[in-house]
Amino acid sequence: MAIVNSIDPQSAEINLTAWLAAKLPRATDVRVSNVTIPSGSGGSNETVLLDAAWTEDGQQHTQRMVARVLPADGAGVFPDYDLQVEFDLIAAVGEHSSVPVPTVRWLELDPSVLGSGFILMDFVAGRTLGDDPPFTAAGWFLELTTEQQYELHDGALKALVDFHAVSWNEQTLARVTRRSGTAPGIAQLVKYYEDYFTWASEGTPNPTVEAGLAWAHENQPADSDRHVLCHGDARVGNMIFDDENRVTAVLDWEAAAVAAPEYDLGWWILLNRHHTEGIGVPRPQGLPSTEDVAKRYEELSGRTVENLHYYEVFAALRLSLLMVRTARLMKDAGYLPQESEMAIDNPASQILAELLGLPAPSSAGTTSFFGALS
Repeated sequence: MAIVNSIDPQSAEINLTAWLAAKLPRATDVRVSNVTIPSGSGGSNETVLLDAAWTEDGQQHTQRMVARVLPADGAGVFPDYDLQVEFDLIAAVGEHSSVPVPTVRWLELDPSVLGSGFILMDFVAGRTLGDDPPFTAAGWFLELTTEQQYELHDGALKALVDFHAVSWNEQTLARVTRRSGTAPGIAQLVKYYEDYFTWASEGTPNPTVEAGLAWAHENQPADSDRHVLCHGDARVGNMIFDDENRVTAVLDWEAAAVAAPEYDLGWWILLNRHHTEGIGVPRPQGLPSTEDVAKRYEELSGRTVENLHYYEVFAALRLSLLMVRTARLMKDAGYLPQESEMAIDNPASQILAELLGLPAPSSAGTTSFFGALS
């Protein structure tokens, strides 16, 4: 979900009905109904669920759909978004790989329909693992047996491996890099997040993050020959599962990048850590340890995991940086007092400090990135 929901369901229903009718010029009786904006995890795009119905060539059609809507200007977690790239990426993954993704229907960049541009895609039935409360603390994951938990995680990790195996030409790879005109890989990503901190912090010091950025810059691994297309937000919380705990869709592609596979793997491991020791809950017995995740990734992919410590640190740094921006958005929305130090002291920054042997950041209290978004 977005930090601040701004879409009115009734207005969206009217606008989407007219918009869909224009997209289906041969159809009659076009109607959009049951527009809802669910609560959930995430911190950027708004999600709009809807039912679409129309008649075409004498056939009646009904389809549950999802609109993924850009945040309003100035209200996003990231400084810029490229819906065209995201749309093309999802479509290409669906066409050229075994990775399950939603079927994308249309891309709309005109903000007059829903207030911002959006992607309309087919709804994928299933269940997701929550971030607030995290699936490690409450919810259906904890109702599974240890073996079922492990099998679910293993299937999700296999989906990540399959994604990293997708073959992409150089032009397509270049389109998902965070900075145009530079080579893909970790150097470009470090530069992106250095610039991100300048933008998100608005000049406010953050000793742990600044130390993390310096470390990330000075310790960049030489892995330019190992680039794959990375999801950027690879975690079990960005997947849909069926009743047999199999992955039916991989979601949320806005942070895709080109880098070593450990860029995703480090984030995956960091999020598992954040959702357990980071927030003070025990690791479910069926959720593998860092060592076991790395070993299993090697078994599934046939790759040797390299520089994992660097990429886990970089993941903690990235999440700490997202907290800086999230804290500002929540203060602006009135969800946090202006004196809150959430941007400095949170589970991500605590983990980052621990990984680098730095003094623990301290303030009046800690708030999780995901818990902050409710």
